[in-house]
Amino acid sequence: MFTINLPYVNSLHSCEVHLITKLPIMSTLKTIYEQLDLVNQQKNKMVAAQLFEQVSALRDTEKKLLEEAANLEKQHRLMLSKSKYVRGLNCDKSLWLYVHKYKEQQLSDAQESIFQQGTDVGSLARGLFPNGVLAVPEGSYPNAQSAAYTLSLIQKGVTTIYEATFIFENIVVAVDVLDYKNGCWHVFEVKSSTQVKDTHYIDAAIQYYVLSGVGIFKQLNMYIVHFNKNYIRQGALHLQSLFTATQITHEVMNMQAPITANTRRLKLVMLHNEPETEMGLQCTKPFLCSFYAYCTRLLPEDHNPETNLSDEPIIQHEAIREYVQAVAYPIGFLDFETIMPAVPLFDQSRPYQQLVFQYSLHSQLNADEPIIHTERLAESNGDPRPQLIASLIEQTKDLQTIFVYNISFERSRINEMAIDFPEYAEDLDKLSYKLLDLMPVFRNDYRTESMGSKYSIKTVLPILCNDLQYDGLAIADGATASNAFMQLYNEQDTEKINNIRQQLITYCTLDTYAMVRLWEVLKRV
Repeated sequence: MFTINLPYVNSLHSCEVHLITKLPIMSTLKTIYEQLDLVNQQKNKMVAAQLFEQVSALRDTEKKLLEEAANLEKQHRLMLSKSKYVRGLNCDKSLWLYVHKYKEQQLSDAQESIFQQGTDVGSLARGLFPNGVLAVPEGSYPNAQSAAYTLSLIQKGVTTIYEATFIFENIVVAVDVLDYKNGCWHVFEVKSSTQVKDTHYIDAAIQYYVLSGVGIFKQLNMYIVHFNKNYIRQGALHLQSLFTATQITHEVMNMQAPITANTRRLKLVMLHNEPETEMGLQCTKPFLCSFYAYCTRLLPEDHNPETNLSDEPIIQHEAIREYVQAVAYPIGFLDFETIMPAVPLFDQSRPYQQLVFQYSLHSQLNADEPIIHTERLAESNGDPRPQLIASLIEQTKDLQTIFVYNISFERSRINEMAIDFPEYAEDLDKLSYKLLDLMPVFRNDYRTESMGSKYSIKTVLPILCNDLQYDGLAIADGATASNAFMQLYNEQDTEKINNIRQQLITYCTLDTYAMVRLWEVLKRV
């Protein structure tokens, strides 16, 4: 044990700094952090009292404690990154699992696609800052070597650095673009979104903390580079119009105060046993946690409050009778599948615009006639929308009522196609007016206890028509369908292409046949 006595001055309280090296590492590190807090508090009091000689002594004490903390953190690999920091602020357990049970992560194809999309958008945005030097080799993680290389590039006078890496207090960050212009360094963090989100501020705040801490920048300006949601592609991509930069320096500077405490607490979390954290909103917001399946497995078997609830329907007979009687034949049941490329791939499309690549249609001339099914799946060799519009108009032109499930989705896609392809606008507008939503009926007028508060078609269908299931389908949801179709643009294996296309047809067909069966349920009422 050694003791460092802090000076006692007038009314300022004295305190002692004890570094007890024989205690378990977590207790020792926690003690050092607490002592650093005391030193900082005492230092602030002395600055206020203008006792600058004592402040200098405290700085020496602080330096020794910081060095000891840094050594212990390195010894036990308590290295934080930007992603770990954001993850830990959202959930202690998620951070701990990421460090200690990394292989327990489960990422869906859709999540993998989102991560890859972010990487691709970051690389594309480098075109806004040409002739830069990459500090981290492609496919590698930022580390001490890339931090040293970054510093050497700055010393050599390089003014644009991609993945510029810095380490401070065992926190490593890599900024997408570090650019020197007009006598000042600018940090650009690229996000594959159309606006600045709350998590982006947290990202930038920890970056600012580290870059400020390394002590080589007199001034930093922080920006989030994101998509311009109003950009419409015409011909080749125009990066200066596709992207826009929002300066967030002031906001980020105002977020610095709690970061030191946050990072120290998270390092202790990494050192501790697995946290006992209840599942909650943090599991799905602001994104689905990659350890969601792991934590779900730990729940008791009877955790689902809807288990064994009655499926006896609660029916608003009069409301359903009015709904059914208002339907005019011939009728149809329509469903779209869409892709949402972050970077517009085709003319007359915007970032993240939902582009229809497939439709399924079940139709019936009158109540006594058989159900007829038609569908169309675009070829993956260009913009899918022009491949579908003419046939969609032809197949629906004689129908009087066209059921959809969640009308805002299909109607929005139809209205967008009318704008983007004005030669079809009149017919698409007629189609839009024929749509009738099935979803509100099962949200309000036909309920069972086992539905709980849910009313999606994937919840309602197996309860009311238990011979139909989405479980077991190779493609069983819209996100998977979207990823599958995007995969076809680069797929060369003919057999694989045919298999994926058949899986897409099977899934979309079930969506419209599901509506047929639900309509039959309502007619029986």
